Amino acid sequence: MILVIYAALHMVFAGLYLACGPGAISGVEGSGSRRFLQLYFFSVQTIATIGYGTMTPTSTAAHFLVSVEALTGLMGFALATGILFA
Repeated sequence: MILVIYAALHMVFAGLYLACGPGAISGVEGSGSRRFLQLYFFSVQTIATIGYGTMTPTSTAAHFLVSVEALTGLMGFALATGILFA
């Protein structure tokens, strides 16, 4: 169940990054499904606080979304940890 929620959450954030516009995240190449997949993995890197590598937020909307996703990730990992230990 956690894995399904985790994957769905990244799809939602990837869609939101896509909605921010083509220049919102630098380092993303291509279009269509290739762009969505890159934004999906950008979301994975953001929510897990791994680091961006070659992709970084460039627009105000993308910066705001990254901060919301980082908070969501911290809260989600705390909740998942609590559920697993309970």
